[in-house]
Amino acid sequence: MSKEDIAIIGLDLSMPGCRNQEEVWRFLSAGRVSKGRFPGRRLKQSGLSGDGELYMEGSYFPAIDEFDHKFYHIAQKSAEYMDPNQRLTLLSATRALNDSGCLEAIRGTRTSVYGSVNTNQQYQYQLQLQALGLTPDLLDLLNSTMASRINYIFDLKGPAVMTDTGSSSSLVSVIQAADELRRGITDYAVIVSSNLYIKPGEKVDKLINILATDAATKAFDERSTGTFMGEGVCAVILKRRGEAERDGNYIYGLIKGYAMNNDGRTVNMSAPNPLARESLIEEAWSPFAEQLDRLAFIESRGRETGAGDSVEIESLPRFFLEHGVNRQAVALVDSKSNFGHLDVASGLFSLIKSVMSLERGVLLPHPDFRIPDSEGDFKPSVFYSPVKNSQLRPCSLAGVSSYGMTGTNAHVILEGYENAGKRIAEPLEMQLRSYWFPLDRNSFAVSNPLQRLETEHTLCVQFPLILQQCWEIREHVFGGSHLMVSTAIFEMLAQGLQATGYGLEAFNIRNLHILAPLSSGEEALKVNLVIDKLTLRGTVSYSAAGEYRNWLQLELVPKALQAEGATPAGLDQDTGLEEFEELEEFEVLEELEVTSQVGDLEGTSLQIPGRWKTVDRLWVSAERDRALVKLKAPSGYEREFDLYSFYPSLLDPAFNALNKLAEPGEILFPWLWSEIDFGTGALIGSEFYSDLRIREKTSDNKGNIILTLDIILYDSLGRAVISVRNYKVKNALITPGGEPRGDYFKQEHYVETVFKGPGEPQLTQLIMQGSL
Repeated sequence: MSKEDIAIIGLDLSMPGCRNQEEVWRFLSAGRVSKGRFPGRRLKQSGLSGDGELYMEGSYFPAIDEFDHKFYHIAQKSAEYMDPNQRLTLLSATRALNDSGCLEAIRGTRTSVYGSVNTNQQYQYQLQLQALGLTPDLLDLLNSTMASRINYIFDLKGPAVMTDTGSSSSLVSVIQAADELRRGITDYAVIVSSNLYIKPGEKVDKLINILATDAATKAFDERSTGTFMGEGVCAVILKRRGEAERDGNYIYGLIKGYAMNNDGRTVNMSAPNPLARESLIEEAWSPFAEQLDRLAFIESRGRETGAGDSVEIESLPRFFLEHGVNRQAVALVDSKSNFGHLDVASGLFSLIKSVMSLERGVLLPHPDFRIPDSEGDFKPSVFYSPVKNSQLRPCSLAGVSSYGMTGTNAHVILEGYENAGKRIAEPLEMQLRSYWFPLDRNSFAVSNPLQRLETEHTLCVQFPLILQQCWEIREHVFGGSHLMVSTAIFEMLAQGLQATGYGLEAFNIRNLHILAPLSSGEEALKVNLVIDKLTLRGTVSYSAAGEYRNWLQLELVPKALQAEGATPAGLDQDTGLEEFEELEEFEVLEELEVTSQVGDLEGTSLQIPGRWKTVDRLWVSAERDRALVKLKAPSGYEREFDLYSFYPSLLDPAFNALNKLAEPGEILFPWLWSEIDFGTGALIGSEFYSDLRIREKTSDNKGNIILTLDIILYDSLGRAVISVRNYKVKNALITPGGEPRGDYFKQEHYVETVFKGPGEPQLTQLIMQGSL
């Protein structure tokens, strides 16, 4: 096999905060560190909790959704559903080919494509699509498509291969591609790698023991506690040196040699093997033993923990010391300190960083090296850790190491190259914009006929819910627990009873009684709605810890049996929304500033993300016994709002906006809706008014506070959408641990009600007992 040098003729590099190699170089030269919270926009895109504080800090892209489907002649829907790794590696490969000047010339050639990707995060993306019931084309998700799509787009005839050896994957890809070029199997090679986090790790679930407690990498430093997560997408184009020089390609640097091996049997699979690493260095550098005076630096791929660093410092020097390299003559550098651990892409990033150093003749410093690691002594070693920029000699040599957690090790030797001319690349004409799968959905949509079961006497509807996909419980937090917002029952009834003959177009509700909070820490839960068709009584229960618990109960009342012509008290039915604020009664109400926080007791406040910001304006009486609330669909969620009949986060302030004003020192929770009449079967429009009036306020010596209200919700035409009479809310008595007290709402409650069955009306006495 030929030992010809392999030329690196094109490259592309995108890192958080840096869109191209020039920006990355300036970032590295300045000794900067990329680190921050996981972007809120990306959390929202994936339907995750909007609080970035929950997740591990790292080096994250602000967005991973940019693409241009027209440039590649890909269907828009396919581009929206496509694994973002596919989109970004295709973009990176295209930019690298353009950088090499071969974007068109490479079509139809014997070109291989080697790719690597974080497969665990690929799986997370697939789980998200599955949870939403989305069914993209299989090719948009397959791991092997990432490399093959590049072959397809550019009509490349060489093999398309995905490599997975853990963190060493992309450097192993470089070696495999270089080997094929030397053997004459291919004429060009494209190597791409991507590390993206679809679902970042939560701080409480720190599963990987190499992550630093302070989310900072301090390689070879006594202060090091590990590394931090990083994202990046990169690509290089390879070609045999002779052909690259013949064709006048710009050459960034040369691949002179390489080696790869495996740790074999160690204490455990993830434990490093010093002997294997010594053997790796010896195999790679033996052909260059007479040129070691040109060795400028080694790009380390240590694990940034004490054990990993000391193994690297101890295993690398032996060969070099035996061949006359002076002590502390070779710089030991590490790219993780700037951008975190790029997992599968780390080896390729290290290679590109090293090539840029050789091309520019500048050795880059470690951004935060202070105290040498006591377990890895530099003094007897050939290595030192650079703390400032320094000049490199022309045509210096460098080594790049990459070690996979499962034992596959790789090392590549690079040499600087002096070009006669400058690199010239034409700009790509792309129109980049956002592409992402549609997240808008109704949490309680009955999409499967098997969710409904109907017998002669009973109607059952089941709502299988996933915590991360049901914002009505995921984003509604009290005392550290996820609670289903009570107004979600209106949407459950609208969706579950639709087209059954028991829908809210034909029925009103009486005595909707909260029995216990619907709280769950489990990832998945099932909510069951059961209607007794004979008595028209309903119960809603939910699964928790393997058993069902009651949430609430209610009664349905046919609208035809109600008194005809009854008009709810409040504003005139022909009053339009635009006229509401000109009514005389507004003159006696004070307008308050709208805030997005409910509750001020430490540890008990309800956290309000963007979906819940539905209050536009608020007026209240001096006595705090009446409020008028202007409501609107939340900004950014208009499409989702249209998928609901009764959007829970709009109904929440429609019923509860007066609670905190009437009782500033308490958090009041829904307890009982005595009468609920529906003027329409859904919220129509995007703006509404709610008129809330307190009828009664009671309290006792145990600290119980109960408010009774009448409420009317109007649409934009002034029509009553929902009218509520005798709505009761009650305070949550908090224990020192931040949870509702055990006897909260534990009492017998007698409600006299008129029950109207399918036959003639009859008078009953209903006894309700529950605990919340």
